[in-house]
Amino acid sequence: MLNELINRILLRKKYYVHHWQATANNDRKLYFWSLKGAIKYADGLWGKRIVWRTDHKRMYVKKNEFPHVHADANNFYTYPHN
Repeated sequence: MLNELINRILLRKKYYVHHWQATANNDRKLYFWSLKGAIKYADGLWGKRIVWRTDHKRMYVKKNEFPHVHADANNFYTYPHN
C-alpha cells in the first residue's frame, strides 16, 4: 500500500508490471515512468507478463513460447506399444 502511494501518487509513475516471487509467496508491482521501460522489463522475465497502466488498462501482454521444438518431440509417446 505504501509502495503504491509513493510510486503512483508522489512519483507519478504511469505503468506497472506484476512480479511474483516464488520464495516469498507474495506479489509486488514494479512501477515505471515509460511504457518502453515496462515492456523491456516484462520481456526479460519468463512466463506471461502484463504491463498495466495505473488506471488498470492492459497495455502489453507478453507470452513466452518456445522458439524451437526438436523434431523428436513430435514423436513422443508415453504409453507402451502393444
